[in-house]
Amino acid sequence: MIKGTSRRRMTRALLKAGLVAVVSAMVVGGVATSGVVSVHADDLEVVGTPSLQPEGNIEVQDEESTYGLVSGIDLTPFLDRSVQLVGNVDGGTLFVHELTVGAIDVQSQDGVVTITTVGTVEETENGFHATVEGITFTLVDSDDLAGSVGQQVTIEGELAGTWISVTSLGT
Repeated sequence: MIKGTSRRRMTRALLKAGLVAVVSAMVVGGVATSGVVSVHADDLEVVGTPSLQPEGNIEVQDEESTYGLVSGIDLTPFLDRSVQLVGNVDGGTLFVHELTVGAIDVQSQDGVVTITTVGTVEETENGFHATVEGITFTLVDSDDLAGSVGQQVTIEGELAGTWISVTSLGT
């Protein structure tokens, strides 16, 4: 320990230095990897049909261009159906942060994927479900599901694949 420096002061100094280093790395990383953090690009809306390519990547083609898609949203439930995508473009890649198909609106922000949709809650032996736009979603984590069976409701929650962790059910 440095002479005349308490342990608490030393810890604060190290934390401040570490925070500065992390923030500096983020700023440099944001500029250096503008494809990941497309700070200067405006949002682009693309309407098309995402498809799985033989190489394993997902692409969408609109009237003008073909884009490779990158997103925190699991796009596989939305393959081969017309969707509206919103995101930032870098080169030939669309970094998707919003997807809409009919009554389904999905957003990805800060690593959290949320969904808002309207559907009828159904109960099967495997739990609760709602089929919207031809996609069957499994509904979990809500005490209100049993009371909503057979009703058309607005469903809000966090989305993982086709599983919705319900945060709100409204009529």
